Amino acid sequence: MTIIISTHDVDLVPLYSNKVNIIRDGKIIKEGTPHEVLMM
Repeated sequence: MTIIISTHDVDLVPLYSNKVNIIRDGKIIKEGTPHEVLMM
């Protein structure tokens, strides 16, 4: 099952996601686990 969530609250992302895509101007600019994507 896939559920798509769009949020600006990055604190919630690791609680509800096992895969994250960061999209800018309609293009995926970064993807991976919440740790890989959010721990810059």
